[in-house]
Amino acid sequence: IPLFCIRKKIFSSKSKNIEYFKDCSYNKIKFYEENKKIYSLINELPKKIYFFDPIPSICLEKNCEQFDKELKPLYHDQTHFTDYANKKYLYPALNKFLKNKKLL
Repeated sequence: IPLFCIRKKIFSSKSKNIEYFKDCSYNKIKFYEENKKIYSLINELPKKIYFFDPIPSICLEKNCEQFDKELKPLYHDQTHFTDYANKKYLYPALNKFLKNKKLL
C-alpha cells in the first residue's frame, strides 16, 4: 500500500468515504500489460498444471483498489494480500476454481 494511502486512512476525517481513496488504486489492464511476459509463460504451461489468477477476485472493477467498499485494506504490502482479503475474496474464488477443476 502506498504510504500516502496509509496516511489518508489513518489521519483524514474523510477516511469514511471510498471516493477519497480513488488515487490509491491501480489499473488492472496496466497490471496485465506490465506482467504480460509472466502471463505468457503461464499460458505455455502443460494443461495439467493449473494456475489460479487472484487478480479477478480482488480487482472487481477496472481498478485494483487498496481498500474495499467497507474501507478495509486489501494489501499488506505491494505483493501480499491482507488476511481480510484472503478470507473475504481470495479463499472463495480459489475454492470455486478448485471445484471447477474437480480438484476439491
